[in-house]
Amino acid sequence: MDINKNIAIITGGTSGLGFEIARCLRNSGINICVVGRDIAKLDSAASKLSAIDQRAKVLKFQCDVGNEEKVQDLFKFIGESKLKLNMIFNSAGVGRFSDPDKINRIMIDTVFDANLIALILMSSYGLKAMGHDGGKIINIMSTAALVGRPKEAVYCAAKWGARGFTEAIKEATKGGPVKVIAVYPGGMNTPFWSPDCGLSPDVSKFMKPFDVAKRIVDIALEDSSSAVTDITINRR
Repeated sequence: MDINKNIAIITGGTSGLGFEIARCLRNSGINICVVGRDIAKLDSAASKLSAIDQRAKVLKFQCDVGNEEKVQDLFKFIGESKLKLNMIFNSAGVGRFSDPDKINRIMIDTVFDANLIALILMSSYGLKAMGHDGGKIINIMSTAALVGRPKEAVYCAAKWGARGFTEAIKEATKGGPVKVIAVYPGGMNTPFWSPDCGLSPDVSKFMKPFDVAKRIVDIALEDSSSAVTDITINRR
């Protein structure tokens, strides 16, 4: 793999797991494009990541990945970078939690746009962009895609949908040049647990995002005849 000509997209790359994935890729000298909605956070993340390694480029792109027009602009930007897209880490996500009888449409739209619609759009456009040259799409979901949780009904619905979509595109790409990897991490100590998310767990007991990111990136960079297609990562 000629890392000097390849580029990886990381959605949700300005903080938490997404930023740590970007950091691990930078540590390996890989060109990256960090994607986020907040321009100030995007500038800050890109500045920190640029300081890690001078061997490769750090691109940044402000984008709501739940908006198809913005996603189209992102892939046009990548195409104009003169680098080959060979990895996408779909790490963007938002949590909104409540009892099932307190769910409203705003909550549904917020959670589905960030966790399901964005993953579908990024994966679909990624498949088209990678084409016959191939690459890897790493869809980072949650253990909430595997079990139902009382206060996470909408979040589980989005993640179960993301899992179903990911399983479908794995079947569609089987034997082809694009590989799809499904990742199901447990709770991490990140800004995901914002004051307005609806839950306030003791995140000090959760996994460190860098540890999770390193496992994901190590598997994504593997180049062998065998393939890992599903990863569940939990605290010891």
